[in-house]
Amino acid sequence: MHLATPIWLLALIPWAGLAIWMLWGRRARIGVPFLALWRNGDARPSTRRAVQAPPLAIVLLLLAILFAIVAATSPVLSSGKPDQSVTVLVDRGISMSARDGKAYRYERAAALLATHASGPVRVIAVPSRDVQPTDAAGLVGAVQSLPPTAVDTSADIAQGAMRLLATTDHPVIVLTDQAIANTDPRLVVVAPPAGQTNAGITHVAARDKPAAQVMVRVHADSPSKVTVVISTDGRRVERTVDAPTTALIDMPRLGKTIEVALARGDALTADDRAWLVRETDWPRVEPIATLGAELVRMVEAYGKLRAPGDGGRVVSITDAVDAVSNTANEAVILAPATAAGSGAVSVVDHPVTAHMDWDEVLTGARLGDAAPAGFTPVVSLGDSVAVAVRDTPRQVWIAMDAPALARRADYVVFWTNTFDWLGQGGDTFVDHPIGLLGDVWRRVTDGPPGTAPGLWPGVYERGDGTLRAVNAGAHVKPSVPAIEQDWQQRLARLTSSGGGGHSLPPYLLLLALACALGAALRWPGRRAKPRAGEEPQRQ
Repeated sequence: MHLATPIWLLALIPWAGLAIWMLWGRRARIGVPFLALWRNGDARPSTRRAVQAPPLAIVLLLLAILFAIVAATSPVLSSGKPDQSVTVLVDRGISMSARDGKAYRYERAAALLATHASGPVRVIAVPSRDVQPTDAAGLVGAVQSLPPTAVDTSADIAQGAMRLLATTDHPVIVLTDQAIANTDPRLVVVAPPAGQTNAGITHVAARDKPAAQVMVRVHADSPSKVTVVISTDGRRVERTVDAPTTALIDMPRLGKTIEVALARGDALTADDRAWLVRETDWPRVEPIATLGAELVRMVEAYGKLRAPGDGGRVVSITDAVDAVSNTANEAVILAPATAAGSGAVSVVDHPVTAHMDWDEVLTGARLGDAAPAGFTPVVSLGDSVAVAVRDTPRQVWIAMDAPALARRADYVVFWTNTFDWLGQGGDTFVDHPIGLLGDVWRRVTDGPPGTAPGLWPGVYERGDGTLRAVNAGAHVKPSVPAIEQDWQQRLARLTSSGGGGHSLPPYLLLLALACALGAALRWPGRRAKPRAGEEPQRQ
């Protein structure tokens, strides 16, 4: 037998006191015709108490109270079969990884569940799909071994619960503060105590020009004053702002990394700090056309000297002139050179044309026809167009066959200018969202031990020395699920005797009702006054 709410057993203490008081009776009263019979009599013995059976109505009333108390404990009668295995889905997302005293909120939920669980237990964490087999006694320890994360699990936890319900016949218990819209009777949601109000950093950005500045966006559940601390290049700047707000803070100068923190953290530590790392995101050049030997070597040399970053753009090289209007990414379009050019050289000041001796380059060159609509010519020879550009999307139209160009240093300058302008490469301050990075990365800032690389905010370093900033950013505030008043009873019914246990409260309540009805029927009525000449009845 299992008691889902054993705390009601405390009510047996006052019930026992009432029962003892009822059983501990006194000598019965005797009616006499007049008081003179007691005059000059022997001394009356003192009244002594003794255990006596109370009237039947009192017994029935005590039994009714007893049955009601036992029914409140929600006993479930087991048939002797082993308890059914349950699956516990642990939400260790950013909101459940907030601190509640010395424990995380998902650990608090596990401790709440452990007092009502029984039998074998499978623990599955989100994120991560590893299964830890344990039992009710080892549930809390298994959950405590799971490190926190700053992942937004608002969508994953509901999908994980539905997947488990579809692939198993066992009860599924979810430890989460997210609302799950599912009415499956095998699903039990256990929420931890409500969390505290939160203030956190949702976005950061920085720039060197025209002045060194850091932009910080701060969220707060309720309006409050917060102090923002920015540390970079050995300097520290503090500003107090009214949150929620977006603040632009001037800095003396910016180093390779920038740390932004709230001076007073709160229970949700994952969004109390954010970082930026200065990265160089050069583009990745991908030819999708047959290139000449000189241009092939140029593409290879550019990729070695300016290694593309993980966030760099992709610049394609194509000769599909007819598909220019359908190309929506950065590209070089190699158009055919149809005739020898003649006339004066015209050059527009542009990043693609910079640092070039175009008079020498275009000597003896063959050029193409007019550029397509939307392109602006930047290098022309008479009426013929050699190079044209457009800004949205960034593309360069090249209709030039210049034998002298490949033998000059201008060849490297021109293609470097072209790839740089298309890829918009250079030094920028970059951060990345929470996401698994892999074992080649290690966190170089402090944080909870055991969390996989990329699943907690901080600065990470790869084996080749590359740094990456990872921030929690804006995350979905959990919609607190409706509190299930009877989840303990439902869990006991699901886990006891393979889900086939007998719930006893209905039967006990019927017995309590029957006893109360019997007590009412047997309760003594008001006694009638004796008639003249009759002896009063003995009590």
